[in-house]
Amino acid sequence: MSRVKYIPALIDFLPDDSWLPDGSFDARLYRFRAQRRWSLERMAKWLGKNERSVRKWEDGRYPDPAELAQIDGKMAAYKTR
Repeated sequence: MSRVKYIPALIDFLPDDSWLPDGSFDARLYRFRAQRRWSLERMAKWLGKNERSVRKWEDGRYPDPAELAQIDGKMAAYKTR
């Protein structure tokens, strides 16, 4: 996960990440969680999954395509609230 180790510092410095490229699913998932300062436990509960799954996804092992699309959709809907 070293490729995203600077994102929390950027999030504290910049209030909005709309300038960042969409990137990979693992980066989007981590950025979404870090922006809200959510723990793995909180993120997992919000997604209705377990912490181990969220950790795997943030480490680059993705869920099946249908589940990935569902999670992306839920994150997008949350951002527009």
